[in-house]
Amino acid sequence: MTYSEVIRKQLILPRKELYTMADVNKVILSSLFSLDMKNSLTEKQAAFIVKCSAIRHNTNYSKTVANI
Repeated sequence: MTYSEVIRKQLILPRKELYTMADVNKVILSSLFSLDMKNSLTEKQAAFIVKCSAIRHNTNYSKTVANI
């Protein structure tokens, strides 16, 4: 998955000052119930979406998310 794919698939999260592991878990959980995705996302993929969201909104993510 690339940054452009995250943008194209509209997976960017709403703006927050700090994205955390809770956001990663929410992305994973929402992928379980999404009709658009064939498989649920891995923790690494969800963390990438969170990181892309932080970059898009010019905000930060926690060290826990950074280490994934």
